[in-house]
Amino acid sequence: MCMKFFDHQKGNVLVFILVATGLFAFLTFAIMRSGSDSNTSSVSKREMDMALHEMIRYGSAIESAIDQMVMTNGVADNEISFESANDSPATKFQNTNCITDICKVFDISGGGVTWRTPPEIVKDSASFTDYLFRGTFPVLGHGSYGTDASNSELLMAVHISQEACEHLNDTLGLPIPAPSQDAIGGDFTGTYSFTAGNFIDDTDLEGEKIFCYQDTSTSRHYFTYVLLAR
Repeated sequence: MCMKFFDHQKGNVLVFILVATGLFAFLTFAIMRSGSDSNTSSVSKREMDMALHEMIRYGSAIESAIDQMVMTNGVADNEISFESANDSPATKFQNTNCITDICKVFDISGGGVTWRTPPEIVKDSASFTDYLFRGTFPVLGHGSYGTDASNSELLMAVHISQEACEHLNDTLGLPIPAPSQDAIGGDFTGTYSFTAGNFIDDTDLEGEKIFCYQDTSTSRHYFTYVLLAR
C-alpha cells in the first residue's frame, strides 16, 4: 500500500494550539461585545458568534485528533478516515485504505472525536446538514502549494448562509463579500485529487486556516477549516 507519512506535523503542534487559542479569544471578545447591546439584532449577532465559535472549536478538535493519530499511530495522510455510523449513505466517507480503527477520526481507538452536525443557525439549507471533508484542491499559502493532487489540502467545510459567511470573514478581518473561488469537490475517502483550475488562490485568503469563500459554480458559501496542509 502506498502511504505518505507526515514529517512536518510534530513541530507544529504548539503553533496549532496558539492559533486556535487566539481565534477563540477573538471570537469570545466578539460575543461579549455583541452581548453588551440590548437591541434585537445584537441577540442574533451573539448567537451567530457562538455558532461560529463552536464550528472553529470542532475543527480544532479534529485537527488535533489527526495530529495525534499521525504521531502516535503512524497513520498516513491517505489512511485518515472520517467514516461514521451517522453517514448517509453509509459509504459516504468510507476509506478503504483504513483497515483498522486507529485511522478513524470518529472512533475511540483512533481520533476519539464525537461526531456532530453544524449549528442550525449557520446553515443555508436543511438539505445541507453535515460537515464535509475534502481532499480535492490546494489552498494558497499552505503546504507545497501547486497544481496537482499531491498539493491538495485536507479540509473541513460547511455549506453556510451568506450572512454567516460574511459575519465570519468580518470577525476574522477577511474580505466581504466573500472571495469567489472555483473550489468544490467530492468527499474524502483516501484519495487526494485535483481538477485543473480548481483551487483556492485568492491572495486575501493566503495562508488563512479558517475562512469563508463563495463557490463560483454554485454560488454557495463555505466555511472552511484547513485540517492538514500538504
